[in-house]
Amino acid sequence: MQVAVSIPLIVCLVTSTLPLEAQDRMEPAAGPIARGIAREAARLTVGQLASSADAEWSRVRQLASGSRIIVTIEGAQPVERRVVRIDESSLTLSNGQVAERVARNNVAEIRAVKKGKGVWGHLGPLGGYFVGALSGGYAVGRTCQAVQGRNQCDSGAFLLGTLMGGISGGLYGFSAAHRETEEVIYGYRLVR
Repeated sequence: MQVAVSIPLIVCLVTSTLPLEAQDRMEPAAGPIARGIAREAARLTVGQLASSADAEWSRVRQLASGSRIIVTIEGAQPVERRVVRIDESSLTLSNGQVAERVARNNVAEIRAVKKGKGVWGHLGPLGGYFVGALSGGYAVGRTCQAVQGRNQCDSGAFLLGTLMGGISGGLYGFSAAHRETEEVIYGYRLVR
């Protein structure tokens, strides 16, 4: 049976590497139809790039006034600012004392600063405490039963695991809820 399968396999592998040629290579045509197709393909590509830029800018326009962002203007270092106003062609930013208007074409990147992103960030310390307490109590209780035997463990192991897991889960939930993350919402360099 193995020989019957291996012979066709060897034949397929050997013959698949042989060079085959079905037709001659076609040279690009220089006629009016070919030029028209190339022109339309270029126009459609530019249209898609523009719609991509508009989609990214619409995400910027959804930012509320007073939102913290990190903006990179072409040729400058990233700086943290607060949003004052955003329209189709520019954004007005404030550093707390001075408001400045920046043209959309000069913006290289915008990152939104968000607080408490992710599951643990939404659960916070209280949710972290409950998740940690349940998982810690279950894990320590099961470990005690595995080591001592099923009928040898009382509720002390479960309570100890609940306390340890609750404290560690609460601390992790607290740190995750106060963690700041940055999300790139606009990158004009990528669209050009």
